Amino acid sequence: MDLAGSDLTRYLRQILKESHPSPSFLPHPSTIRDIKEQLCYVAPVLEDEMHKTPSAIEKTYKLPSGQEITLGIERSRCPEVLFSPSFLGYECAGVHECIYYSITKSDVDIR
Repeated sequence: MDLAGSDLTRYLRQILKESHPSPSFLPHPSTIRDIKEQLCYVAPVLEDEMHKTPSAIEKTYKLPSGQEITLGIERSRCPEVLFSPSFLGYECAGVHECIYYSITKSDVDIR
């Protein structure tokens, strides 16, 4: 699998630019990485997350400048690329498929 955490950080940066279009809003890459590590999560079913009320999924992050930003569905959109790498233009299997293939290639006695 050719997908790594830095790819998710870049994708989160893109998502944040879409949801916070202010030209003055562009956190440092290390801040975006921290936001990813602190607030992002894999939703069991992304579709269900999208139907939740904003207050049920929103979290606030305080930037080094003191400014606060609120993230909602962005929190679960970012790690979704682990399951659909094509979102970033990758032509590789998602993590769930890689796990499945690894298990099926294992000896039957250790499955």
